[in-house]
Amino acid sequence: MEEAEALCTKMGIMVAGEFKCFGPAQHVKDKFGQGYEFEIKIRTLTQDEINGRLAPLGFDSFSEITAADCAKIL
Repeated sequence: MEEAEALCTKMGIMVAGEFKCFGPAQHVKDKFGQGYEFEIKIRTLTQDEINGRLAPLGFDSFSEITAADCAKIL
């Protein structure tokens, strides 16, 4: 949002190809600015960490994992 404000005079929110809100930054913030802002940092797992997490579930790094397996893993 900060970068958009610095670069643009107007911005919008588009959902499924349809504008839900368009106008100056303050208008967009007033309409959709409710909620929380958080930052997530993701660390890449090593191959050993991946194998260690899959092994108790009966998989290894060469197993073909289906959508149903993903639900089980998560």
